[in-house]
Amino acid sequence: MIDYKKTFLILIILLIFQDLKAQKITKEEDRKMIVKMIYGMNSEILNVGHLKFKSVVYKPEDFFSKPFSLEEADSCYKLMDKTAKIEFEKERIYFTANILNSLNNHNLRGSLIEINKSENKLFYGKDSLEINNGQGRGNKIENDIYQITINYPLETEIKDFKKVHGSFVMKVDFLIGYNTVALTKSDIGKNISLGKDTINIINIQENSIVLKGSTDKVNIINFVSKDKISKPLTIDDKGYEMGSSFSLYSVNMYKSDYENIGLKNLTYEEYDKLMTIEKLTEKQNEEQYRIIKNVAKIGEKFILYKPFYKTHYLTINYKKTE
Repeated sequence: MIDYKKTFLILIILLIFQDLKAQKITKEEDRKMIVKMIYGMNSEILNVGHLKFKSVVYKPEDFFSKPFSLEEADSCYKLMDKTAKIEFEKERIYFTANILNSLNNHNLRGSLIEINKSENKLFYGKDSLEINNGQGRGNKIENDIYQITINYPLETEIKDFKKVHGSFVMKVDFLIGYNTVALTKSDIGKNISLGKDTINIINIQENSIVLKGSTDKVNIINFVSKDKISKPLTIDDKGYEMGSSFSLYSVNMYKSDYENIGLKNLTYEEYDKLMTIEKLTEKQNEEQYRIIKNVAKIGEKFILYKPFYKTHYLTINYKKTE
């Protein structure tokens, strides 16, 4: 049985390491610590574990939200552009914008609108105003208006708001559809077109599918029989266990790690010997595979799908309120 709490904690550390860009590792103790984390995490990811799932009849609406029409996306953006603002409170900056409440349906699965920081053009005097990644999101409903809020921590506390000037650019993605492709295990090794993107199915191992290419946001619908798919157990299902309710659905893994740990089955000692400081540093520029896991073994038939969006860039000029 996989220790999911341990897996989750190691995953966070591993993802931080995989996001580093050519960070130089110089100390042997650092090398050993990182190697141990990478080997342990990737072994957990590739471990099949004790699969517990239920088979249900496939219903597209369980996976695909009703997308925006192009007219709805444009209408929503115009309202956001009209109402968007940024405000400061000591060590945080708050972005808020309104959309029509009729376009927000909390019953739909997935996010119809994705809003992320694109570019920071704010200054504090002559210096750039340093802003960290967003830490909190919220919303508020008033009559027919639905307000979206995102806050970002500042590097330092602002003591004189009169010195703040410039603008903040947000990337706003409106879900307008999905690209899908129906596949079988005979497609292993092939290049697959998913909309305008190309992905390659590297391998299928038990309950994992290994992909490379434009794999961001790609997910799987796994058919365990002709018309039934696998889904995780919920609290009302017989055999449900709270400790095993956490599942890894998608994670990146360096190509060499997949080959060494997943295919060659190197022991920790063999992997540790292989991963010198030089190799570990080089790894940070290496190609990464996407490992998508399912709660059941991948069936003979499956669907890969990926949402696609209409993107707008929203520029908010900071205006100090007296």
